[in-house]
Amino acid sequence: MSMEDYANKYGFALICGEATQDVFGHGGLWDIPTVQTDATGTRCDDGSSVEQKYLKNMIKSLDSKTYDTGKLFTSGCSMGSAFSEFSGVCMNHWYGSSKVSAFATHSTGLKIKGDGNTLPPANNSTISWGECKDCQYFPIVPKKV
Repeated sequence: MSMEDYANKYGFALICGEATQDVFGHGGLWDIPTVQTDATGTRCDDGSSVEQKYLKNMIKSLDSKTYDTGKLFTSGCSMGSAFSEFSGVCMNHWYGSSKVSAFATHSTGLKIKGDGNTLPPANNSTISWGECKDCQYFPIVPKKV
């Protein structure tokens, strides 16, 4: 069965988001802050990414249409996987830990600078995600909750 089939059968809304376009002049890439460290924490403030406004407006729109946004799950593959981690952590930060129940990732995970794993270059860069001069983690800063 497809995800759409499961959504129809089990009564949940399936929202397929798309990265805000033309952020870096070529569009379609999620805007995840490059520098994230123990000192910065996961950068969920509105100025850290154009996607923050997008996410908040999406939740607001769903709430206004009487969808139950009390349980949210994020999922993605590759860059969408990284964004699923990032957006899940940020939504937990904004709305509380009871709103986002889980995130699922495929083909991306937590990157720690110097761990030997090589990711593609960061948006508009020649340096891999998580390996810039001031980087420590990508796409989130791990934190015990």
